[in-house]
Amino acid sequence: MLVNIYVVLNFTDDNQFMINIIIIEDDPEYAKIYEIALLEYSGITFEWYMLGHQALKMLSINPPAYDAAIIDIHLPDMPGSRVALEAREMHENLPVLFITGIHDDYNISLLEQQGTYLEKPFRLSDFHNKIFDLVVTAKENKIKFESKSDTWPPLNVIDNTPKQ
Repeated sequence: MLVNIYVVLNFTDDNQFMINIIIIEDDPEYAKIYEIALLEYSGITFEWYMLGHQALKMLSINPPAYDAAIIDIHLPDMPGSRVALEAREMHENLPVLFITGIHDDYNISLLEQQGTYLEKPFRLSDFHNKIFDLVVTAKENKIKFESKSDTWPPLNVIDNTPKQ
């Protein structure tokens, strides 16, 4: 199942950046929560896939089309951590938010090495905080890519030389 939502966003007054998030979540109820929460942010588009292999197929077609990912750890066809690993082979700097029902320290430390995570069930405010961080990282990556600059943040040079 594929759901496309398109909304316009101005992150700054003079530049417009759309952020496209790929969501891999097999639970339609959680997918609906993500949809409702993401619609509160203008300028975020997203595509939802229920299976890891479907999402990886779409990523393989055009990896730069996705700026960030929300990935459930327990998917029916493969572990979410494997989806993230394969996605990053195609899109090296893809920011990932893992959603997990796992509550043990070992698995949490593994998730922290690959991205950030949120444990189910979660408060909507926590989801919003994680999405904000994800979008900021995605935006930084997008600006770096589009400006082809090794410098981040972009430098503004101000000439304070007195005019004669």
